[in-house]
Formats: sequence, structure tokens, C-alpha cells
Amino acid sequence: MQLSDIQQVIGKEWDAFLRFYKQQMHSDTPEMNLITDYVYSLQGKHLRPLLALLSAALNGGINARSRAGAAIVELAHVATLLHDDVLDEAQERRGRTSVNAKWNSKIAVMTGDFLFSRASRLIIEESAESDARPLLQIFTSAMSDICEGEMMQMQRTQDLDVNEDVYFEIIGKKTASLLRASTHIGAVSAGADGERLEAAKAFGMALGIAFQIRDDILDYHDPQQTGKHSGSDIRERKLTLPLIFALRQADKPSRRRILEMVTSAREKPANVQAVMDFVRQQGGLEYAQQQTMQYAQQAKDALGIYPRSAVRDALLALTDYVALRNK
Repeated sequence: MQLSDIQQVIGKEWDAFLRFYKQQMHSDTPEMNLITDYVYSLQGKHLRPLLALLSAALNGGINARSRAGAAIVELAHVATLLHDDVLDEAQERRGRTSVNAKWNSKIAVMTGDFLFSRASRLIIEESAESDARPLLQIFTSAMSDICEGEMMQMQRTQDLDVNEDVYFEIIGKKTASLLRASTHIGAVSAGADGERLEAAKAFGMALGIAFQIRDDILDYHDPQQTGKHSGSDIRERKLTLPLIFALRQADKPSRRRILEMVTSAREKPANVQAVMDFVRQQGGLEYAQQQTMQYAQQAKDALGIYPRSAVRDALLALTDYVALRNK
């Protein structure tokens, strides 16, 4: 199934969400609206809200609270991307000029803060209808995890001190926590509890880890295929799973030489290709893909408590899409 096919499983509900989400990004201030319109045009797969809505559909049905929850996680996700681009001094986002490059870093940070405020406003609006504490708890927990993961990565990148355990802790916080929040919010909005709620959370977490490992693998692929520059993690001194594994296979002199290349990769572009070749030679990409598929299977196993349905099949197909995507 293509991603568009998976979206069509919830059909009109998906279209209704997109309209609702666009409304949440709107500002009555023309200057802010100019930026948020541009940010909306950069939107990618909408994976997180899709997960929230499919999780709601699987656990009883999509409702207004499900749409609000889906918008909350997507607003938070986009806000973190804006802030990440500032931290990474990124010039592009999905093949187009990033907000910080098109305007400046202050505007990018302010826009991210604006989107965070819109997510918070949605939670407040939900509290007028029902107890919004579960949404607030899920949202704030995920945001805390993301900040902690980003801080861990920044510190470890500086020291080039990342082993496999640390890597999984970082991506669990930085990436997987928001996918878990997406499936959690969706299930809560539909009234799920007990075993079903735990299954929804476990599915989102495992899928999130698979998603990030695959994303790190794609950093070694042809940019014409992926739509983004290859080797960016190496230039930013990020030790991801393919490189961590490759370093573990090498002797000490080789490890020292490669780490020195990573340290100076930003100033010496030839180092990036040399490190990428080293990772391929050591089997780092194959190992990382094996790990991707293991976590994808964990995600699928978590859905085992649910009876077969079109929605469950869609989530299984989405898992395959995440684990095997090329962009």
C-alpha cells in the first residue's frame, strides 16, 4: 500500500483533519500568517496525525477529540523541526529553503513557539468539553523527552561519545516518544484503556524507533532518491547506528582514523564520502536495516491483540512503509 492508500482507509476523516489542522496554523497577523503558510507548504507525510487517527479508529472510532489530538502532535512535531533547523543551521527542509535560511533564526524560533502555543490552546479548548489531563500529560511528557533527547545528542556529539545503548536512548526520546504519543492520544480519544492502551503505546514506540533507524540509513542513500543531501549526519558529527556498528567492527587504529575524519568532516567534505564508504564496507547499513525490521516486527506484534480489520491492516502496511521507505 502507498501512503495515500493508507490515508484513504479513514477517507473523509482524513480530509476533515487536514482542513482542521490548516485552521490551527492560521494567524490573524499577516506577518505570522506568511510564515505559517510557507511552513504548511513544506509539510511532509503527516505520519504522526495519521497514526493518531488510525489508533483512534482501531480503538472505537474517530471523533472531534481525535482530530484535536492529531493536530496537537503535528503542531508539536513541526515546531520541533523549526527549532531543530535553527540548532543544526540547516539550509533546507524537504528539498526547499528552511525557514531560518529564508528569513532568519529568530523568526524560525518564534514560529515554532507560535505552533507550540496553538497545540497548548487546543488542549485548553478540550478541557472545556471534558477532562483534558490525559492529553496534557501525554503532550508534556513527549515534549520533555524530546528536549532531553536533543540535549543528550548535542552533548554526546560534541564528545563523539555514543554507543549503541546511548543511541537507542536518544532516538527513543527524540523521535519515538512523539510517535508513541500519537498512538497514545488516538487511543485515549476513543476511550481505550488497559491492554489496548498499552498495545497502542507499544506499537507507536517500536514504530518510532524503526522510523529513526531507517531515516539514519537513508542518510547514506542517493540524494536524488531521498530528496535530501547524503552524509548530513556525518557533517554534523552525529554517530548513528550504521556508523556505530561499523566502528565496533574495526580495529583501534581504524576507529581512531574514522573518528578524526568525522571531527573535521564539516571543513573537509572528502571525509564525508570516506566515512560513508567505511560504513558500507563494514556492513553498517545491513546491520541497521536488520534492526529496523526487528523493531518493525515488534510494532506489528503489538497489534496482535486487535481483531483483523481494514484499520489494523492499514497500520501493518504503514509499518512496512516506514521500515522500507526510500525517502
